[in-house]
Amino acid sequence: MTLNVNVTDFRDNLFTYSELMSEYGCDVEVSRNGRPVMIGKKTSPQKKKNRDKRFYELLKKMG
Repeated sequence: MTLNVNVTDFRDNLFTYSELMSEYGCDVEVSRNGRPVMIGKKTSPQKKKNRDKRFYELLKKMG
């Protein structure tokens, strides 16, 4: 069973991914205008790359 959620509800922090997972015990599919959007545990490679880059720059400033 899959629970479908609109992405704007996530942005407005009405609930978190893990809350939905534990409450309903099913996969959570987040959609924008009817199209699925990856959210939660699956991070897009580009986002991960940007996050890693920011972390690296922060380390350089501190070091």
